[in-house]
Amino acid sequence: MGLFEKKIFFIVCHDAGGAEIISSWLKKKKIKFFGTITGPAKNIFKRKNLKFINRKNLSEIKKIDLVLAGSGWTSKNEVKAIITAKKFKKKSICFLDHWRNYKSRFYYKKKYHYPDEIWVGDKYAKKEAKKNFKRIKIKLINNPYWDFLKKNKVKNKIQTNKKILIATNNFDEGKFLFKKKLKITDLQYLNKTVNYVKKNFKTKNIFLKIHPSEKKEKYKQIIKKHKYSKIKIETEIDIIKLLSKYTSLIACETNLLPLAKIMGLNTLNLFINNKNFRVVPKPYFDKYLYI
Repeated sequence: MGLFEKKIFFIVCHDAGGAEIISSWLKKKKIKFFGTITGPAKNIFKRKNLKFINRKNLSEIKKIDLVLAGSGWTSKNEVKAIITAKKFKKKSICFLDHWRNYKSRFYYKKKYHYPDEIWVGDKYAKKEAKKNFKRIKIKLINNPYWDFLKKNKVKNKIQTNKKILIATNNFDEGKFLFKKKLKITDLQYLNKTVNYVKKNFKTKNIFLKIHPSEKKEKYKQIIKKHKYSKIKIETEIDIIKLLSKYTSLIACETNLLPLAKIMGLNTLNLFINNKNFRVVPKPYFDKYLYI
């Protein structure tokens, strides 16, 4: 464990992306910790059999050596933990799990609150982080979750029975600014994608992976209203079990694309005609989908 051998960690995670990475790192390093684990992160930590004491009160940070947090959209616990760490003069580290909107992840109550150190898992994220954070130490580490996926990659995936997974994006959610700037809705995206699959894949095995910020009821209504009776909603939350079921993934600039490529799927990234939104590095998916 090196530098972390005798450190006491306080972990803060909510969103799935950061939780998968941080939980994989903790399991690999066999580090004992406690912290605030909420939302989708709770099931991820539970699935990996990580034992810890969950703390709702961030003031417990005063008892530890350092804070390690994710950097999600749907929770401000991570930023609050950074603020609390500074209050008690504790070191804070944040793992960035994507390639977009870095600074806004640290915005809270009209101010930016940055950690002492930022970790990234690939050279593209490191380049983007260095561009955004001039005075913060940026550390590149092997993405522990990607390493885990590579070890569990399904070899010689059978292609005869094609199963297509479409990942939704929640374009309708205002804070992502997709609807305003890209002129696209979730229904339009789904319509175009389904028509493409029917024409090019000639399969009825179409499933939807709902974005963590969405409710299943939203797509149940869309499926019923537009008579997509053949489409089923995927309920598996374990990424390895999920991706092992499919031969292709169609998504749009999501972190699921590199995970699927690692697992051996054919990965299609919906092309967005706005370079500011094209953020997943090209080596992490097979090709753009123009529809």
